[in-house]
Amino acid sequence: MPSCIDRRRSRYLRRQHIGNLLQVRQSSICFPIAGGFATSEQENLQTAQRFYKLVNAGDLAAVSALVTEDVDWKDAGAGNLPWSTWCHGREEFERYASKFLGLLEVRAFQPDEFVVGRDSVVVLGFERLVLRASNRVVEANWVQVLTFRDGLICRFREYSDMAGLGGRSAQAIASDR
Repeated sequence: MPSCIDRRRSRYLRRQHIGNLLQVRQSSICFPIAGGFATSEQENLQTAQRFYKLVNAGDLAAVSALVTEDVDWKDAGAGNLPWSTWCHGREEFERYASKFLGLLEVRAFQPDEFVVGRDSVVVLGFERLVLRASNRVVEANWVQVLTFRDGLICRFREYSDMAGLGGRSAQAIASDR
């Protein structure tokens, strides 16, 4: 049975019948267009792949053009690492990305696997970053979930293997600034 969208108390709920069970997920920011999704899974995959190419190229303006005005962006270390934060909106995202690229040199930002589903793309990958102030290398495996609306990224969540920090605490990494 297909999923449907209900609006209740200004929150959107996705209901999906799986066998005899009803699964309900809440979406706080990304709203699919009534009657379906605005873009195809293939278009979302292509946008996700373009996103990773542009990040690797360091093209902040082009990356910013791939996110919605109200993007909800949260990376793995949000609030705990000097380059990490939770952004709401394109302006905050641009400040975050500028700070990120100022503090870190991206040596590798490598998606290894893409898993596509309706309005989202889940990406498994690896990054190798160099803290510019100390030349310390930070490596991590991650899972990133990109949610799309109208062909743009409206929500980003990252889940990372923090062991890539070399067993060091966020405070120790922050002191490397």
